[in-house]
Amino acid sequence: GPDLVAVSVKTGADSYTAGDAGAYVANAANKGMAASGPYTESVWLSADATLDKSDLLLKDIGRPSLLPGKTATTGPTFVIPEPTKGGIWYVLVQLDREGKVKESKEDNNVAAYKITVKDKPKTIDLAATYLTTSAATYPAGANMVATYWDANIGKSTAPIHAVSFYLSADTKIGAGDALLKTFNVGAIGAGGVRKAATSL
Repeated sequence: GPDLVAVSVKTGADSYTAGDAGAYVANAANKGMAASGPYTESVWLSADATLDKSDLLLKDIGRPSLLPGKTATTGPTFVIPEPTKGGIWYVLVQLDREGKVKESKEDNNVAAYKITVKDKPKTIDLAATYLTTSAATYPAGANMVATYWDANIGKSTAPIHAVSFYLSADTKIGAGDALLKTFNVGAIGAGGVRKAATSL
């Protein structure tokens, strides 16, 4: 009968950032005595070089029958999922994961290639988009109410952070400016805006 063998797999790069797309080249052979019939080539992301239930299936590709003694080279693309933590990972290529091809050997259907995955950079961008006070003029020592908008115009959630108010002679914070109040506020999701007021 047929004997599909995952001879090798190599990715186009050795290092990726979570969320990146990549490509690979895989070599498959039929070392049996009969044609394989159509089979599935599966791409996995694994924490080690051994395929098991904890591994993540990235894609399945249908392949045509492979004649005995012949080889096939494939080169599809894949995507490293964004939640993938940085570290050493393996791209595995498995032939006939559904077991539809009745092979003389079933323990040679997986090839592995080691890659490095880097954490996806967090893109947080906090912005003070609006500020007004309850009056335009105040006598010295008077209290005021400030209404402000605290926005996150980035693409990742901003964690708990501080909001500070200063009294300044110009529009820039400098060494001579007086800190009026500072306090922590909750997280803001990507694209979120918090509209709030505080007394000073």
